[in-house]
Amino acid sequence: MKNRVAIARNGGEVIVESGTFESTTSDIIRVENGKVTVNGGNLTGREGAVTAREGGSVIEINGGNLVGTDNFAVATNGSSGMGGNTITINGGRFEGNIKTNGYEAIGIYIANSDTVVINDGEIIANGGTGICMRAGDLTINGGTITATNVDKNGNTVADGQIGDDPTVMTGCSAVVFHETSNYPGQAEKEMKLTVTGGTITGVDHSIEVLSDKAEPKVFVTGGTLTPAYPAA
Repeated sequence: MKNRVAIARNGGEVIVESGTFESTTSDIIRVENGKVTVNGGNLTGREGAVTAREGGSVIEINGGNLVGTDNFAVATNGSSGMGGNTITINGGRFEGNIKTNGYEAIGIYIANSDTVVINDGEIIANGGTGICMRAGDLTINGGTITATNVDKNGNTVADGQIGDDPTVMTGCSAVVFHETSNYPGQAEKEMKLTVTGGTITGVDHSIEVLSDKAEPKVFVTGGTLTPAYPAA
């Protein structure tokens, strides 16, 4: 299959219970001010499994296997006016991979004034960043988030960009709080990261904070973080 399977648009809802879906050119499901619920199944897309392209979209993942073969597993759109999305992850497996030179893989990409809550599930980036946030409010209560510096074949992945921001990310971190990206959504909602639990493992950082603010809104009260945050 070359194209996506479904679009949840203008209040419409898509529910995935099971099945296997694959796209060699795009994402599998696009959300445009609608709702997508994934309870199971295998969703593999070149640009990702589920993408919120317009503001006000709702994504709920309770299970399933979501894979991006050349980018992310789940993402939002960083363009102005496309924020206000809600993502809740209660389970499932999320895998980001990369093929395009000059880029890193991403598991979950939070690019706008979104509210994201991770309660459980497994998120892995094979050669890149487990979760990259450039705006929004992310809360991690549980689950596992892992970033490696090798692809699925064991080949080392070079430093590269994430998405359309020109910054070359050095190393591979489980969570990146990229406030210096100055994405439009930062003006709409205070950017904040809260970690209360979970197992967060990176190669260079468990949590990497890129901010020019004296006190970035990063709060860690629990979880198992490797390497330790903040670094000793």
